[in-house]
Amino acid sequence: MKPVIAIIALFIGCAGHTQAQTYPVKPLRLIAPYAVGGPADLRGRIFAQALAAQFGQPVVIENQGGGGGVVGANIVAKAPKDAYTAILFNATVLATAGLLADNLPYDPDKDFDAVAPIAFSPLALVVDAKLGINTVAELVARAKAAPGKMYFGSAGASSLTRLAVELFMAEAGVDIVHIPYKGMSLALSDMLGGRVQLASTEISVLQSYMAAGSLKVLVVNSAKRSLLAPNIPTSAEVGYPRVITDNYNLLMITGGSPVAAVARLRDAAIATLKSPDLVQQFIKQGIIATPGGAEEVRTIVREERARWAPIIKANNIRAE
Repeated sequence: MKPVIAIIALFIGCAGHTQAQTYPVKPLRLIAPYAVGGPADLRGRIFAQALAAQFGQPVVIENQGGGGGVVGANIVAKAPKDAYTAILFNATVLATAGLLADNLPYDPDKDFDAVAPIAFSPLALVVDAKLGINTVAELVARAKAAPGKMYFGSAGASSLTRLAVELFMAEAGVDIVHIPYKGMSLALSDMLGGRVQLASTEISVLQSYMAAGSLKVLVVNSAKRSLLAPNIPTSAEVGYPRVITDNYNLLMITGGSPVAAVARLRDAAIATLKSPDLVQQFIKQGIIATPGGAEEVRTIVREERARWAPIIKANNIRAE
């Protein structure tokens, strides 16, 4: 029996080695579970274009928005287990999907294999400049003086842009009413019109509003100041160190894909994220590249789930 086992092990080892040498032999299908044109789409396209050179095959972005990311995720979960269908997951979506819905068509913990973390961009807390609020302390004082009389807009009932403000309110002890929109552009438009007073979104989205002086960014909810707005303090600097709302993107692949092929894709992703050209392109968008491996992905997801689970439960938040 021992010689037979040795032969089988040798065969499996040779097969894995051969696969690592030959993969990839066709383009990678990269699902982007959001609509075309937003900041997540832009960073995905920058990454895909750079990855193609390292991967040795075209990387084809396919936008599959809907269901808060569920539509795109389900495509990847049900794809062939051949390492040719991947997804650029928002870490918060991956971490909270099972907390927000009871009938997911996939298992977020079993139907995807971690490849690598890609990047993150911090969310900032922003108010209508006409309010005359210039600091987080002033915002908290205004909100406490009129509980339930101020409104904040988000990109949807279970979006990170909603969760971020709910976390801030829990830490600050204020009551601001949530108004969900179908995208942050609509929420920011209504803020300009005075219908909502507060929002949280990526600082890259706010550049033109900041330049025009129409919106006031109070704080960046991250461990470090934003490269796009180094004069804006972090949440820890204004007394709220637990309010961290970094928007991470993760590269995942259909669960059960060949280990050697996934490792090859991971190596290509890490090399891509260390490219000085890509790093600079990301920095221009306020994005920080985060080259790493599967364990880093799992850590990010675990921390996101721990951060948002109590917020989701306390506010009875459900998937849209």
